[in-house]
Amino acid sequence: MSSKLPVFNVRKHVALHDQLKDWIRKGIHKGIWDDSPLPSERTLSEQLEVSRATVRLAMSELEREGWLEKHHGRGTFVAPHKLEQPLVWVSSFTENMTRAGVQPSSKILKTKVLKAPGHIAAMLQLKPDDWVAMITRVRLANGLPIIVEQSYINYALTPQLLEQDLSKSLYAILRNAYRLKLHSGEETLEVLKAENWVARALSIAKGEPLLYTERVVTDPKGLPIEFAQRYSRADLCKFRVKLVGAMADFTLKDT
Repeated sequence: MSSKLPVFNVRKHVALHDQLKDWIRKGIHKGIWDDSPLPSERTLSEQLEVSRATVRLAMSELEREGWLEKHHGRGTFVAPHKLEQPLVWVSSFTENMTRAGVQPSSKILKTKVLKAPGHIAAMLQLKPDDWVAMITRVRLANGLPIIVEQSYINYALTPQLLEQDLSKSLYAILRNAYRLKLHSGEETLEVLKAENWVARALSIAKGEPLLYTERVVTDPKGLPIEFAQRYSRADLCKFRVKLVGAMADFTLKDT
């Protein structure tokens, strides 16, 4: 067993499996098993001098809590760290990743100026023959593709938008180049299965679960600026929502 691991000292008045969970979490934080599976239940039982039942309980709870994941025939591995996207304020992917200490980058898949399709026109409060800029990008965190983002921007407010450097923060461009104020927004969240084109862009298998969000961002007068669709890898992303009151509105999705 690696000398980097913390010493496992049994403490009184603390459940043994909880102590083992804490010991494993410390090893995870130290990066002990970043490139290899954890020792087997039998190995941990023998080396730490605890029962296999205690090891099994500790590892099962860590798996349920999202720290570990089992791979059939390969062993138990540290689960990938999920990147948090707060649904609390109007912020960009670049801002969120930078705040989390992660290096953001983007790969542009497609850009186009087109007449707003019906659903897009409705979300942006445009007429069907009004123009929008469509920007489809893969968003990467430390070089790993985690989100496919398709943004539709009111082109009347952003002429020549596609000539900007869209590999950088779109919101920074809207603020700095077009003096737009991204005042408020509304976002919905649901779970979808990855279609072929999204799966290819994210290097995952077709049918893998995705966290799908739709966002509308408006200026201080309530004029929509952006409608965005985001397909986020469910194994690498999570979302945080701030609850502010006792009352909530629920809308049933048409099926």
